[in-house]
Amino acid sequence: MVAMDDVPMSDVPVSDVPASEGSPSVEDPAAMTAYLRTRPGSGAVAALDLVTGRSVAHRSTSTFVTASIVKVDVLVALLLAEPAGSRGLTGHEASLARAMIERSDNAAASALWRAAGGPSGLARANRRLGLTDTVPGHGGYWGNTRTTARDQVRLLGALTDPDGPLGSEARAYALGLMEHVVSGQRWGVPVVSAHPAQAAVKNGWLDTVTDRGRWTVNSIGRVVLVNGNPALLAVLTRGSPNLATGIRTVEHLARLAAEALLA
Repeated sequence: MVAMDDVPMSDVPVSDVPASEGSPSVEDPAAMTAYLRTRPGSGAVAALDLVTGRSVAHRSTSTFVTASIVKVDVLVALLLAEPAGSRGLTGHEASLARAMIERSDNAAASALWRAAGGPSGLARANRRLGLTDTVPGHGGYWGNTRTTARDQVRLLGALTDPDGPLGSEARAYALGLMEHVVSGQRWGVPVVSAHPAQAAVKNGWLDTVTDRGRWTVNSIGRVVLVNGNPALLAVLTRGSPNLATGIRTVEHLARLAAEALLA
């Protein structure tokens, strides 16, 4: 890994409503396919309206490197260390968690990765979360974890589902950190929010030698759509020539996903 996420842009809190059953889904929207033909690299999207149950997917089972979006998974793994899914963090861990999520601090992430049990701890937590597509990075290389857009929406679902494995305090705590990401890292999925300054978001960006220096740029989060419905979005991309190009691709894909959810 060459440049991990320490380049330093949130939604009115809402009560997430159980989605209605039998709502339509949109697989591989034509607009996304057409747009990505004009962009360098590739992308994947998964989105879910938590009120209507309507979902959108484009290559949602394709595998991408996480970069720093895995930091949400690391935090959830730590919170899941107790059977009740409500492990209390020590004061030091809480300070590290804040730095890891709000500022994408890598040293804090490495410390919490170890505290959560490293690759085996993340894998154990992911089995409880139903993240069947996510493979932890080896050793200390947590940013090389591989995942899918589908799994990232499942992860976000654990932060919003009252019947999920996390207790209410743990869910509110994790989302609260994501709602206070620093202003320079508030790009990505908040662009579709009715209240972008308060969206719960975590972004990841990474250029790698193995991809000829091209960029992985990802964004996941919970937003409130312009119709007032809370929604979960995950946009994963790779192959951008620079970070700015990757951000533009991510944000346009997020807009297309929101349009499809609202259609």
